[in-house]
Amino acid sequence: MPDNKRKIDDIQETIDINDNDDLADLPPLEEEDDQDYSNRDVVAFWSPEQTVATAMPSWDRMAGLQYLDANQILDLESLCFSIHQSVHFNSSLRDPNTTSLLPINIKDKLIEFIENIRECNMFINPLLKEAWEETKNCGRGKNMIEQYKARRAAFSKTLPGYNALRNALKKSPEVHHALYKAIHPNLAVDSPNLWLASRGGRTETGYHDALHTICASGTNNENNIYNELLPGTRNCIVEWTEGVVNARLEQQQRVTTFTLNDVRRLGGHSIGDETKEKIKRAKYDNSPVFRSYLR
Repeated sequence: MPDNKRKIDDIQETIDINDNDDLADLPPLEEEDDQDYSNRDVVAFWSPEQTVATAMPSWDRMAGLQYLDANQILDLESLCFSIHQSVHFNSSLRDPNTTSLLPINIKDKLIEFIENIRECNMFINPLLKEAWEETKNCGRGKNMIEQYKARRAAFSKTLPGYNALRNALKKSPEVHHALYKAIHPNLAVDSPNLWLASRGGRTETGYHDALHTICASGTNNENNIYNELLPGTRNCIVEWTEGVVNARLEQQQRVTTFTLNDVRRLGGHSIGDETKEKIKRAKYDNSPVFRSYLR
């Protein structure tokens, strides 16, 4: 591995110092209850009815809210090194305006990594999505970054079992932006761009740290993992996100091609009010910025 490639264990030493933690400038959270969850081996945060209805695992079984084990860290280092090497063969992967994707074998490994934690995506997971949508009036009228901060503070209170989850981890979980809000503020509050992920420290590697490390690999400053995002990796994430969003809408709403403009052109005569309402929701959830991002 090249000398300038950041080792995962080295990164842990600076996470506490350099992490641009979104929680740092937020007000302290209020405890929902006084129970101590820290000594429990397994914590069930969802009722069986919720788990069956949503077909999602309970918090303690969601991969993205765990810490990476030794083998997963080795796989992470291998993926980061592969991305780093790919830039040497295709320098356009660093071009901010590129539409190039990572080589297919490396892209597949990236997608496999993402798919392993897909239940932590705040568009895919219905409980996370509902809790996030309940915050949509927070910070209204402010810019996207300020809206995000307001919604993030409220999200901790609207998500069932959040404090129990926080107590079960060594650090509060992070709301991670797949496309960084500092670079893409227009996506700061879009649920498909948001993931609830574990945060690491000096002795653990969390998925929040891992995702940033992957995205910074191959950039001119790989050490600056919280601010660097390789365009070639970005494009793969956009492609995956678009596929997930469109598939979910097709499955749940069967509305993938109608837009509000279509409704206006049709004069609202050929579709009922219920369908128009679905289209409005689809327009909100489908993150049109993602669809048009590379156009």
